[in-house]
Amino acid sequence: MIGYTDEKISDGVYRVTYEVNGHTSSQDALRYWHQRATELCGSSDYDHDEKLTTHNHQTYNPASYTYTDHLFPYVEGTVKCKENGIP
Repeated sequence: MIGYTDEKISDGVYRVTYEVNGHTSSQDALRYWHQRATELCGSSDYDHDEKLTTHNHQTYNPASYTYTDHLFPYVEGTVKCKENGIP
């Protein structure tokens, strides 16, 4: 899946995942993840614990009987919104 998902864990706490295509840099994937976290919290004032990895997507070429690996940046983690600067 390309794109993001988020799940509310409790009041002001969310689990966010973001997967981009293979043409998008890891830095941009992290930026998109933090952009979604900011949207969920209403500001950039939040605690976070995110992890950047890659997901492998294989494509098969039947003409040459070969698979090609495509590594897609994937960010997942937890966001804890702060209220008025207080955790």
